[in-house]
Amino acid sequence: MLNLVYIEIEKLKTYENNIKEHTEEQIKTIAKSIQETAFNDPIGITPDYEIVEGHGRYYAAKLLKLEKVPCIVIEGNPEKIRLYRILHNKCCLDTGFDRDKLMYELNSLKIEGIDIEVFGFTDKDLEVAEIEALDAITNESFTSLADEIKNESSIFTISFNFPVDKRERIEEFIKLKTKEYFVNKILEEMEGK
Repeated sequence: MLNLVYIEIEKLKTYENNIKEHTEEQIKTIAKSIQETAFNDPIGITPDYEIVEGHGRYYAAKLLKLEKVPCIVIEGNPEKIRLYRILHNKCCLDTGFDRDKLMYELNSLKIEGIDIEVFGFTDKDLEVAEIEALDAITNESFTSLADEIKNESSIFTISFNFPVDKRERIEEFIKLKTKEYFVNKILEEMEGK
């Protein structure tokens, strides 16, 4: 059973052969995350306070001048701990994001007034994700629209969130229509036609 303990940050020791790189920008982002959402991911340490996983959180906590940080003590023989250090970081890199879900979550946060750029997500990322999602859903019908959005500054992007249980029907409907159809429908509605 894992026990959460709060340890004085000055007692913690970094692992000299830590394989994960942490840039100054990433550490600032982690620090901002801790400020916004609390320290929700404890640092894994050995019984003698050496960091097993969580060096980025450690550096961010030092940047924030925190006196104590939440930790979990990881016990085991040195080989198992060395293996865990590698596996913990590798497992995080093995997959990416579900673009549709990520776009939905980021857009929802923006609507709620959360500054997502502070955490490394820009409006450009959302635009590119949206273009990729449209291309994937429609295969051909929105390809030219995506190209226009990429190349022209006179066009802007708006995304819509739909219920998941309607996904197949909505995707089929979009495949049958052209970009002009959707643009014209919106403009007609605006003009009261």
